[in-house]
Amino acid sequence: MIAILALSLVQDARALALADPEGGMMEVVNDAGDVSTLPLLRSEVNARIDGDLASVTLTQTFANPGDVPLDARYLFPLPEDAAVHAMTMTAGDLVVRAEIREKEQARKEYETAKAEGKQAALLTQHRPNVFTQEVANLPPGEQVVVELSYAWAVPREDGAYAFMFPMTVGPRFIPGGGSQVEGAAAELNAWAPGMPVGETTPPKTVGADRIRLNVTLNGGVRVGLLESPTHPVTMRADGPRVRHVSLDTSADVPNDDFILRYRLGHDDVGVGVMTEGEGGEGTVSLLIEPPQAIERSAQVPREMVFLLDTSCSMKGKPMDASKRFMLRALDTLGEQDSFRIIRFSDDASALSDEPLPATGGNIVRGKEYVRELSGNGGTQMTRGITAALSTPPRAGVMRTVVFLTDGYIGNEGDIIALVEKLDSDARLFALGIGGSVNRYLLTELARVGRGTARVVTEMDKAEAEADRLAERLAAPVMADLVIDWGDAPVRLATPERLPDLFLGDSLRVLARYDGVGTFPITLRGRNGSAPVEIPVTLELPQRGEGGEALRLVWARYQIEDLMQQYTSPANADRREQLQSEVTAMGLEHGLVTQWTAFVAVADEKAVASNDGPKRQVELPSRSGNPVRTNYGGGSFSGSASPEPAGWAAILLLLGLGRRALRGSGEED
Repeated sequence: MIAILALSLVQDARALALADPEGGMMEVVNDAGDVSTLPLLRSEVNARIDGDLASVTLTQTFANPGDVPLDARYLFPLPEDAAVHAMTMTAGDLVVRAEIREKEQARKEYETAKAEGKQAALLTQHRPNVFTQEVANLPPGEQVVVELSYAWAVPREDGAYAFMFPMTVGPRFIPGGGSQVEGAAAELNAWAPGMPVGETTPPKTVGADRIRLNVTLNGGVRVGLLESPTHPVTMRADGPRVRHVSLDTSADVPNDDFILRYRLGHDDVGVGVMTEGEGGEGTVSLLIEPPQAIERSAQVPREMVFLLDTSCSMKGKPMDASKRFMLRALDTLGEQDSFRIIRFSDDASALSDEPLPATGGNIVRGKEYVRELSGNGGTQMTRGITAALSTPPRAGVMRTVVFLTDGYIGNEGDIIALVEKLDSDARLFALGIGGSVNRYLLTELARVGRGTARVVTEMDKAEAEADRLAERLAAPVMADLVIDWGDAPVRLATPERLPDLFLGDSLRVLARYDGVGTFPITLRGRNGSAPVEIPVTLELPQRGEGGEALRLVWARYQIEDLMQQYTSPANADRREQLQSEVTAMGLEHGLVTQWTAFVAVADEKAVASNDGPKRQVELPSRSGNPVRTNYGGGSFSGSASPEPAGWAAILLLLGLGRRALRGSGEED
């Protein structure tokens, strides 16, 4: 649970001293020996899951134990497709509900309020899974509480749903020299302004007093499996359908992404339909789930390309798990299949220039090559991708590219653009290794390549996980999926490009509807070389019962489709239009995006007395892996919850006015 906490305190600070590291109190010491105390921070997560739709509230408490006002900036992660739709700031008796704005306007309002001595908060997005919370004029001796709300569709992986709350922004390697791909979106290569560059090692745990996490699961049907493979938890049943889960804080908490896996009582095969709305219009959701077992049709010959990250961050267990996966996956290849093995770090090299037939001798040769691989160097992923995708596959062969990486890079724009540019109709399967991998990158690679993404978080069980994933990757249950909506009055279906469906997975498709009735629709695809059709009866009611989360998730999916178009070099001349569409979608549905942000500003300089009643201010509504830096680039890391003082001290950014140094509240 590592955070980058940037405090604007003194202009010429040179040294840092720590006081009471266990309690998290930090101090800044300048050349003259003047000391200022830094704020404390706590995080609390409360989630309610209805079936597979989660409504989550993240509460961040900033406390200032010093005697001068402070400004704080805090980098933290959320799920990559979370629909962040509300923010509230509470300062003393004052409650301010944030408003959604275009990002530039939000920044302007925040900076104006900060300069005027008003309390304010600003929430911005740097990546779909990385955000910055800024708080201005945190009063001495008081707290400011910022509450964020988001909706999220819980994915189904390997037969179970996996609720995830990310604790850490893992370190990132950023290659030097600017964009490496012509036509790449510059916004997705730039990182959070002012974030530090240096070599840091996150701690393995965080103090139990700094994080609370509670989940209420309402399955709607009997809840089966319920476990957290990543953290100790306490559980309480409330009948067969409801479970209450809390993070066990009797000891320090593991500094890894929190995962809660669960199964629901129905294991029926087919397509589930859910709707929300009023007056015969709203949002419809199709949840497509494959059977637990399926008879395989004749399989299309495969070219399996293993693309392994051998940078220094993959040393140890991540590398061991990746190698185990490749060794196991090689055993699944048939006589008609072929394979390549490519490694990349500072450069890229391969076992062979051409795909090797999956003969017994070549499999042995491939395994010997894999066993000799080791981790070292930077993460020049573009070189590996170019080697994997620059030549088209042979006719009649399905190419599957398996990325094995922790995703610790900061130039996602280059990577996604390059995959789009080299599109060879390959299926991309992204396997992330580690407790705080870059899930946004992995998900986007799979999304662009119509594949799927997996994350191995339990290093102690990585070998067994690798075996299981290799078996599931042998072939998709259904490929080349399309939905024939027939005469159903639906529009704006998302995702625009459907991925292949693998055993144990599910696929959610959302759309808007504006008519009532019963309509036959058809899901089409193929299993191996055999065509498959699944008929579905679509009921579109006058009033849907799905709740607002469904609409918010649909809007977020729409934004993801637009952003995928935005990142494609083929759409470089349409980026201004696509940016306008994303911005309009964010403003209409009240969502944080690349170009919209939440801002909350108090209407007065001083916080009201605690003796008075609480007032609601309504604003006017308006439409351990080290970071390496010696490869010509830079890097960073950060987290969803507060960090131990020793870690945060390394990551401080110092440098606003001298008011904190003098305690006068005035600028020079």
